[in-house]
Amino acid sequence: MALAARADGVISMEIAGDYRDKLEVVGDGVDAACLVSCLRRKLGHAEILQVEEVKDKPQEDEATKENTMTAHYSRQTIQNQMIEKHQKLQLATEH
Repeated sequence: MALAARADGVISMEIAGDYRDKLEVVGDGVDAACLVSCLRRKLGHAEILQVEEVKDKPQEDEATKENTMTAHYSRQTIQNQMIEKHQKLQLATEH
């Protein structure tokens, strides 16, 4: 396990499997072929069972929540519009 822990890019390791015979390595930029080669030299047998990219939880949901637009409508009645026009006319005639 110390050999795998010293490999470049390893973030975490875990012994897995029903018989605790599998070593799960998580990391960023881990050279899987080099790691298996080193393990084979020490243990005699090692194989790669699975290599996959671990994706973070989608952050798009948070981004879309922040950027959602909410429309707010104001109810301006005809009477209010007429009063505003009358006030503008009064201001224009006073000058």
